[in-house]
Amino acid sequence: MKTLFNAALLTAATLAIATGVNAAQIKEVTFESHGETLAGNLYLPDDYADGQELPGVVVTGSWTSVKEQMSGLYAEELADRGFAALAFDFRNFGESGGEVRALESPAMKIEDIHAAAEFLPTLPEVADDRVGGLAICASAGYMAHAIAKGAPFQSFVTVAAWLHDPETARAIYTPERYDRLIAASQAAKAEYERNGIVQYTIAATNDEEVELAAMRWGDPDFYYTNPERGAIAEYDNRFPVMAWEEWLAFNALTAANGIRIPYLMLHGDGMALPDNAKAFYAAIDAPKSIEWLDGLQMDYYDRPELVTNAAARVAEHFHRTLR
Repeated sequence: MKTLFNAALLTAATLAIATGVNAAQIKEVTFESHGETLAGNLYLPDDYADGQELPGVVVTGSWTSVKEQMSGLYAEELADRGFAALAFDFRNFGESGGEVRALESPAMKIEDIHAAAEFLPTLPEVADDRVGGLAICASAGYMAHAIAKGAPFQSFVTVAAWLHDPETARAIYTPERYDRLIAASQAAKAEYERNGIVQYTIAATNDEEVELAAMRWGDPDFYYTNPERGAIAEYDNRFPVMAWEEWLAFNALTAANGIRIPYLMLHGDGMALPDNAKAFYAAIDAPKSIEWLDGLQMDYYDRPELVTNAAARVAEHFHRTLR
């Protein structure tokens, strides 16, 4: 049965984005995941009329991100190309519920993606059995696992996928820092379990000496710290120290052999872990295609020309596979 509630028009019915494409209609929606209420924005074509049922797409972004960042940007691009696209805040983030704010938990995010895939086709704007999943950066691994565990998607795309396993993470962070992060995470978790205190560090910083920070990048144009890019008011630039162990131990690559739906990978040498991306793609036994693109990882989060180009390729894939 189609859901006829939990969808109220935003005060501003349309939102223009930097790419200059037509603005989409936006509806606020809520849905449940494991006892918490998740908040989302449903993007619809600017000429959407009541009664239409469109193919739907769940869009998810990088780790630590909120729906007003890259997931909302791509959702609007897809709405402009004829889809009903959902960007939402995971548990603990943004406007969604959750006790430990900003907790980056792959296991919880996998559950939330499954919940979103079940929720989207209940909306009157979305056609049954025509739901795709688009994952950007780290959520690619989360969405892949959700699909492998049975999330009801009919098609899958990743853009600039971050796909690590513990061995890769140990190399990226260096063995010495990896061990320190694990130890700090375990101590912070023990403290939380003893007295409920959450120890936080900064999520993104330009200071490359902050030991426990989730992301350290000296470039002032760093997506997460530049207010012209990702450092928006909705972004909670905190990271619970206890989240490190689960993140570092997460293995995105093992989900590949569970993908049985049409898949498109958009990646390139300038994006995260290209060798891992190739290994993940090679392990998928399903109708698949790959496009190796120019451009840097974080530029695919918001640079107009790159986002527009990627969104056009994503839309073509979904139009073909969500018939």
